[in-house]
Amino acid sequence: MRRTVVVGLVAAIAATSASVAEASAALGLTRPASTPTTAAPAQPVTERPDRISAALAARLQGSRVLITGETTETTLSYAEPNGSFTLEANPAPVRVQRDGAWQAIDTTLIQRDGAWAPKVAKAEVEISAGGGQAPLVKLERSDTESFALNWPTALPAPTIEGNKATYIDAAGPGADLVVTALATGFRHDVVLRERPSGPVEYKLAVESENLTLAESKAGGLTLTNEDGKKVAAASPPVMYEAATDQPAPEATAQAPVAIDTQVVNEGGQQLLILTPDAEFLADPATQYPVVVDPTTTLGVSSDIFVRSDQADSTGGDYLKVGSPNNGTTKIRSYLKFNVAPIVGKHVISAEMRLWNMDSGSCDPGYGVIARRVIGAWEQSSLTWANQPTAYATGETTVKTAYGASGSCVANWMRFPITNITQAWSAGSPNNGVQLRGASETDIRSYRVFHSTNFDVVGTTPRPPALTVNYNSYPATATTVTGGAVTGIDKVAYTGATPALYAAAADADARTQTRLDFEVSTLAGSVLWRGSSASVSAGT
Repeated sequence: MRRTVVVGLVAAIAATSASVAEASAALGLTRPASTPTTAAPAQPVTERPDRISAALAARLQGSRVLITGETTETTLSYAEPNGSFTLEANPAPVRVQRDGAWQAIDTTLIQRDGAWAPKVAKAEVEISAGGGQAPLVKLERSDTESFALNWPTALPAPTIEGNKATYIDAAGPGADLVVTALATGFRHDVVLRERPSGPVEYKLAVESENLTLAESKAGGLTLTNEDGKKVAAASPPVMYEAATDQPAPEATAQAPVAIDTQVVNEGGQQLLILTPDAEFLADPATQYPVVVDPTTTLGVSSDIFVRSDQADSTGGDYLKVGSPNNGTTKIRSYLKFNVAPIVGKHVISAEMRLWNMDSGSCDPGYGVIARRVIGAWEQSSLTWANQPTAYATGETTVKTAYGASGSCVANWMRFPITNITQAWSAGSPNNGVQLRGASETDIRSYRVFHSTNFDVVGTTPRPPALTVNYNSYPATATTVTGGAVTGIDKVAYTGATPALYAAAADADARTQTRLDFEVSTLAGSVLWRGSSASVSAGT
């Protein structure tokens, strides 16, 4: 008698995505028909406007394709030949859209309409060409919102170097006024080349349209619009020995000192008044030059560092971690990337890279730790004393060191942060990454990196970046069947060679989807596994 095979049937179905091919002629990848001579090989497609066409082109030619329709000021998206996608993100804008085309930010100053301005920047900034009429610096957010600072005396013509305009002796004998164009605004400093003869004070008249300058609770400066929304922020102004702002270990420099800062109204005129600490300036131990009031305007920086010997956070050209003096001063950096495109996606791998231009030693020592930050933070209020919590679970430690000497020249320091990025993808708040020395008392863990604002004349900027390779989770397969009949004992009965069916679906339109099947007993013992051929999603 023929016996019917009885098994408990459990179909476990997963879908794997890969780009489906369309007619290559539509992408311009085929040779012309009926030509008597051999045509030159078609050039690879480097970009397409949407995800579908980019995925198809990448699959056909075997190389990645930029999805131009998804480009933003801080992110690029690519379709990969294997059907996955890659997000490349920076902490702050590195490109802007001008006349319908994306242009890389270039803050080199050029003359424009009788003033100096950055070639390409997110912020519309005008810097004085000298004289007593135009503001020292003006920033326009829109046709209806602007902010400007006026120097109290006529200015000499500036000396231009890269993105910096220097007005020699404009702040007094031996005191230069320096304005630096940034991607999202500007910074203005007074550089005291020599010790002043007595106390100094600087008053800058504020001109604004539909924007209000005010002191923050943390002692910094904020710029708000008519709706009360903060559109710009700056850390509490400080002054420091110029050596402190250099990449090399600043073991001999004194800690930065806060500046008495006031925003007042005198006779209907709003003034920003800066009073440097007279004792610090007169102290014989203070090394000159001294930089007064590094104030950054417009936008909140998403890469910053804090120091144990300083009351506020520090931006500028560099990010730093570890200790330059074996524990006397401790430094940590914070970075935040736009990861909105990967939320809810399957993160395959993720790497954060920073250009390591200097280290305490070519010996990496205990290395540098990257941790996921679980508390919110802003550049304008971040200090050593109020750092957000950083989660040790999923942290990664990298033991490489570059830039200390010719034996370990500057290079990318790469942090595999797949675990951290997967947490963001799964819905954990994106509060960025904390970088800290694995030992904060050993100079070998000291590192200096390029920041997003890095702009040193003669040196190519290499901003921090995050690269994430990901894919969409396929939808749960539906209409699972094995052509079986369910008996009164609730067990599916079928023949010895059952046929399994399911409808495939995938979030990435026009991709191919493979169905993985598994047959097991009711007790969970796997009897068989197999996969379907790749089919178009929805079939």
